[in-house]
Amino acid sequence: MFIDEAKIYVKGGDGGRGCVSFLHLPYKPRAGPDGGDGGAGGNVIIRADSSFHTLLDQKYRQHYKAQNGAHGKGKTQDGRKGADVISRVPLGTVVYDAESGEV
Repeated sequence: MFIDEAKIYVKGGDGGRGCVSFLHLPYKPRAGPDGGDGGAGGNVIIRADSSFHTLLDQKYRQHYKAQNGAHGKGKTQDGRKGADVISRVPLGTVVYDAESGEV
């Protein structure tokens, strides 16, 4: 079956929350902040692939959501970045925003 048009819904991952934490030393209980930053959310990537000739995969899998970033931790440990999601499409595919019409 040849499919040349598909509507998909994409959402990038949310970033993780930072951590509020203070360094604890024996002689100074709150020696300064040492909380880590939250990890960045993952991306949804549309990748052209010469081995694909139809949008059949996108016709049946319409929702793509990247993984959220992990939260930061104490001792300046930053959260892990969310995993990316890749959707492969045929060469020459035009992707546009249905609401704004932007390519």
